[in-house]
Amino acid sequence: MDHKTVDERDTEWETATPRLRAFFWTKGRTHLDCEEISGATISEASSWARGEAARRGAALDLAILSTDKAGAPGLIWLTDEGGADA
Repeated sequence: MDHKTVDERDTEWETATPRLRAFFWTKGRTHLDCEEISGATISEASSWARGEAARRGAALDLAILSTDKAGAPGLIWLTDEGGADA
């Protein structure tokens, strides 16, 4: 892990309610269901997703859905609990 002091004014935009994706891994991490979450804070989305994972008996990974400079969709992983690396 690396870290450095930065100028907090170096960003051009922000949002309190990003689009997120919850990945639910079941059956020994061989089956994946994915839900897109919008209109919620990360805390609200995480709380819902953790409850949903428990209800499903699933492992969970949570990511922010974003785009790169070319507009291609991509994920920014917030958790590493379920199966994204499995």
